Amino acid sequence: MTYSNSRFSVSSSHQAIAGIVRLLAEIRLAVLALAVVFSLHDASTIFWVAVIAPFSYIPARSWERYGQRISRSGVLFGCDIVATMLVLFLVPGPLGGVYGIATASLVGVVARWRLTLPAMVPVALVMLSVFGFRDVQDWVTGLVLMATLVAMSFTGSNLGEAMRRQWLAAETSARRDASRAATAERVRISRDMHDTVAGDLAGSILLAQVLRDLLASENTSDQASATATQIVDLCTTAHVHTREAISALRKADAHPAAELGDLCVQWSARTAVACTLNVGPEVDGLDPQLFADLKAVLLELLENVRRHAGAFNVTIDLGVIGGEAVLVVSDDGRGLRKTDRKLLVDDGHFGLAGVDERVAGRGGSVRRAKAAGGGLLTEVRFPVVAREEITV
Repeated sequence: MTYSNSRFSVSSSHQAIAGIVRLLAEIRLAVLALAVVFSLHDASTIFWVAVIAPFSYIPARSWERYGQRISRSGVLFGCDIVATMLVLFLVPGPLGGVYGIATASLVGVVARWRLTLPAMVPVALVMLSVFGFRDVQDWVTGLVLMATLVAMSFTGSNLGEAMRRQWLAAETSARRDASRAATAERVRISRDMHDTVAGDLAGSILLAQVLRDLLASENTSDQASATATQIVDLCTTAHVHTREAISALRKADAHPAAELGDLCVQWSARTAVACTLNVGPEVDGLDPQLFADLKAVLLELLENVRRHAGAFNVTIDLGVIGGEAVLVVSDDGRGLRKTDRKLLVDDGHFGLAGVDERVAGRGGSVRRAKAAGGGLLTEVRFPVVAREEITV
């Protein structure tokens, strides 16, 4: 399987374009302000400007707070296009054209070109009708503004995507730096524990053993010997627990892909079922909690294979596709006849029901089908990115 790195959070998406959105909204506000200055004697124009102004004022002042909601509202999207066409009638000439071009750029930045170009068709037609066809100059001006409208739609879309990619790169770099710092701190702590606490406990065990043997050789009371033995046992237990903690801290240095590789090797050795693992490189950058859920789901699916499938081979594919973490587990076993969750529970497959519930809790989906080898194929999708696109 081939995977692509498309991780991007909703908050990151609208934050990434905040600066350019504010700039374009302020340009539109400036056009409306000039329209009021030029039409102080026209009450109707001032009224309509007051109606239209919030479509620019709110993004200019509150995009960080409301940007996610605004960019996903088809109603606001449509109303803004209508408001732009109204501005072209209210403010004829190049000034209205500037407003239209700013709108094309703004919609391109927010909604991307697939929505921008169709939305700009009525705006372009209104722009042509406003300039009319009285002479060659009107034709040239109208066609130039239309061409600029289309060009700025593409430019806005490309600019928005570039800013999102830049923000994503910065977020990824910051997250990796934080992960490296956390890992380095864990390794330091484990090293210090090994050099101090673990060493002290090992020494305490030796001293306690000497004390126990000394008490036994001098025929002291049974209570004293028992107490010495308990001290040895407690020190030994504390030493084991300390080494387990050190080992756990050291494992924090492992990458998720390597961790899954170890998991599959151990599972295969325990079950004598061949396990093939394919992991996309971007998995190492997944959110730790998301990776923990993926690992828990994988463990449950492998347990289901061990208990019920009678398989000889298992294939695991994990990567990020189109903003989703996709886990596919397939085997060549007996397959699964019952796919309804209630039937699975009634049949004793509580683990698979738990997988469904865990995935649903994260807004993901589970699909089960017959695998190519005749067994069961389970595809689990966890959302990693909720891309901000306007729904019309």
